Amino acid sequence: MSLNGILKRLLSLFGSKSKCRELKRSEQYQTRYREWLEQEYFAVFLTASYQAYHYSKAGLKESDRITLIKEENREGIILNEPTINSVHFSYLLDYLKDRTEMLGYCLRSAHSLSQNHGDLKQITETYYLTPKPQDVPGTGHCNQLYGNIILDFIRINGTPGYIRIMRNSIADPHFSAPLPFPELLKALFQSTEIL
Repeated sequence: MSLNGILKRLLSLFGSKSKCRELKRSEQYQTRYREWLEQEYFAVFLTASYQAYHYSKAGLKESDRITLIKEENREGIILNEPTINSVHFSYLLDYLKDRTEMLGYCLRSAHSLSQNHGDLKQITETYYLTPKPQDVPGTGHCNQLYGNIILDFIRINGTPGYIRIMRNSIADPHFSAPLPFPELLKALFQSTEIL
């Protein structure tokens, strides 16, 4: 057995077991997702979430529906709605991914990570999107739009936890300044245009 094989075996004895795989949607899932889009189930939830985001920014937290994330070069929100089932949360994640692609982004990674923590099983579905390569006209700077976008859906023991929308901006003189995060949320949440 190689040294890498021995190390992997030793490390697997400690901590949680994790499995990462490519996130692929079946044809049946895609059909149901399109039907879900036509029903516009997402519109009410997104409208309420967008309003809750603005209340939270103003310090008027009305519920635990939104949690704000603000760090250096990172900004995001966590969407939590216990009344939405796991399938609808998956559809919502895909809707947000599709909307982000419509804003000039390319899907770079789609994966599902399964982790066991004792008697808890956490599954995280993640989409990682980056802006299509293009310069800002007349500047020679790479246009980062809103920054790189990460969309996560976390569920524990099959129960939906939350969706996280995160943007990581690049602080480099060769890149444009990122567009404001509230504008990204407006583009994602306020359009009810069917994809």
